[in-house]
Amino acid sequence: MDFNNIVGKYSKPDVEKNYIAEPIKLKKLQYGLQIIEWLLTKIENPVFIVNSKIATVNLQYLTLEKFKNKVVR
Repeated sequence: MDFNNIVGKYSKPDVEKNYIAEPIKLKKLQYGLQIIEWLLTKIENPVFIVNSKIATVNLQYLTLEKFKNKVVR
């Protein structure tokens, strides 16, 4: 989940291609991101956004390659 306005074709079994999210879906994604940002104050584990550039200052963005290098180490 990247919290952007595009819903992926893998999100629903009957959808064959990506599509722009409806307003209610965008609101749900915004709430989801707010919950994650709140959880960051409660947990000690690092949290990363991988391959998705969302507007938040509390999450560190990593490319997929950088994330793979971090996990494989």
